[in-house]
Amino acid sequence: MEVDFFRRAMEAEKRHREPGMSFLNTMQTNGTLLTDEWCAFFEQNDFLIGISIDGPRELHDVYRVNKRGEGSFDKVMRGPAATEAWRGIQRFDHRQSDQRGLSA
Repeated sequence: MEVDFFRRAMEAEKRHREPGMSFLNTMQTNGTLLTDEWCAFFEQNDFLIGISIDGPRELHDVYRVNKRGEGSFDKVMRGPAATEAWRGIQRFDHRQSDQRGLSA
């Protein structure tokens, strides 16, 4: 989905917010497609972003592979690091899995 879809969703959220009402916007991603535009949007709209990382490269690459069967650890780590705006996102979470692939 494009950023514009989420911008429209935020506009709808603001239109329908009643006094005293608050929203918590979250997104879970592997981070590989994060751009400065996405990160700026997340920061401006106070999103909590979860980056899916299954531990160190050796463990992550067992469970997270691309269509060619290659591990995705390096690409996941480049996503957030490659964006200037990423530094502005203060609300960050990451998930790690144990060796059985269960959330830890």
